[in-house]
Amino acid sequence: MKPVCLLLVTCSLCAFGGVVVPVAVPDVAHKTMEEDFPLSLYVDYGSHEPVFHPTSVSVNLPMIEVLQHRRAYGAVDAGETLLPYAPLPADARMLGALDIDHDGEGVYWMVDGGPRVFFRDTERGIERQWRLWGHLNLSEIATSPGSDKVWAYDACRGHLLLFDKRMPWCFTRYQFDRPMDITGLVVDENELYLLDSSEDGQVIFQFEIGRFSLEYQQSWRVLGFEDVLITDLALVPEGGFLIATTDPELSLVLIEDKQTEPESPIAHAGELAVVDQIALPEDVKQPSGLYRDALGRWFISTDQAEIFELDAGFGSVGRFEVTYENVACNQGCTEAVSGTGDSLHILTDEGYVARYQRDGTGFQYREEFSTAYQGSSGEDLVFSGLSYRPDTQTFYLLSDAPDADQADMLLEVDASFNELSRKTLSYSGELSGSLFEYDAAGVQYHNGKIYALSDLYNTLLEINLDGEIQRAFAIDREVLREPSDLFIHEGLIYMVGDHENEEPTPPVTVFALPQ
Repeated sequence: MKPVCLLLVTCSLCAFGGVVVPVAVPDVAHKTMEEDFPLSLYVDYGSHEPVFHPTSVSVNLPMIEVLQHRRAYGAVDAGETLLPYAPLPADARMLGALDIDHDGEGVYWMVDGGPRVFFRDTERGIERQWRLWGHLNLSEIATSPGSDKVWAYDACRGHLLLFDKRMPWCFTRYQFDRPMDITGLVVDENELYLLDSSEDGQVIFQFEIGRFSLEYQQSWRVLGFEDVLITDLALVPEGGFLIATTDPELSLVLIEDKQTEPESPIAHAGELAVVDQIALPEDVKQPSGLYRDALGRWFISTDQAEIFELDAGFGSVGRFEVTYENVACNQGCTEAVSGTGDSLHILTDEGYVARYQRDGTGFQYREEFSTAYQGSSGEDLVFSGLSYRPDTQTFYLLSDAPDADQADMLLEVDASFNELSRKTLSYSGELSGSLFEYDAAGVQYHNGKIYALSDLYNTLLEINLDGEIQRAFAIDREVLREPSDLFIHEGLIYMVGDHENEEPTPPVTVFALPQ
């Protein structure tokens, strides 16, 4: 009889939420997160109503799904340059939900503010619902396809609930040692992230999930949204979060930790010495590329798909907008600019280079070339930098792999962008991380070497033509926080940097070229 009694007691405790796990939330100084990209400002809504007061977001790239409670359910296609939005099929159950989370393709878990948990598998036509015992106001839900557990938030008591997907009515309570008002919940393998709005400001907490515990790891105060409510958050694969807010314009915003400096996988040989800083004209915003022609004129590409022509002292001369035959440019489309004689070559992140040629009235579009080169596993290579080598009349591109396990390639191509050679990026010394975590924000050929910028690590890489990194140099973040491209001239490195919409454009920073 004892095993039967024990089973009955356990099931009773489970079904009534009688098992309570205490969770300690230490009183510590928070790190900070701030706006990285105002996604909603660049979404193409077409004939549809813009997203307003979203209550739930989920990132399942390339799609970003957005729920507006009792109004609409739709998705932004992040795989398309114009970021088009389109409604998704949704019935009254989905529109009535306060939060929705994915559990694989076409599989959803939902809560609507009451005591019920809803499950739907659209692929197999299965729909279930369970009423959990007690006075519950379930407002957040989170799971992951690789887990057999689901987390939910009870806004009535301020507790988290954990239940098994096979027995949703049987749950364990997680009780915090201080009041919490959770408006966002995310699970990623053994990590749980929650957004707490109970403090002065809104804070994201990270906990490690144990067998019967939640252990605090770190936390971030979200800056810049003190006057609005953050209604949900979702993890972004490249790092950081996508948040939904009640701001009419900034309803969807990417945020990241810009204060914590990641450690460069290669130890720095030194720090670049600053020689000068030169202010740019006020209308130059968010520079992405930098090039100097043989006559001493400077050209800067920007995230707004435009080219600025500047004189030797970086004074304004002219401007033109960049268009492509095969690409409809949106924010951040143009990545780099280089040139040959009277032509400019402008790289886009969509796999094309446009050639513009100077004539009597300015620069005119002439042709474009594909950069649809593939990696060793058949994946499309992505490039953010382009540089011309005059003595061989060839171009160099350095790929920027999105995955730390995917090799980066140094490609040499001819004037028609036919591939001539490729080398895998390598390093013979000691590494403290993956070599392929470096992002190639800018590339420059100079005197038999390739110089590449990593804005993630604020590092300049010196690379030989076999693709082997020779040295790495630190760039002081107080001087230039987000370097986006470089050009080397007469022993000096000229760098431009990116910035957020509300920030001023950083000056051109001039460094001494290391010997």
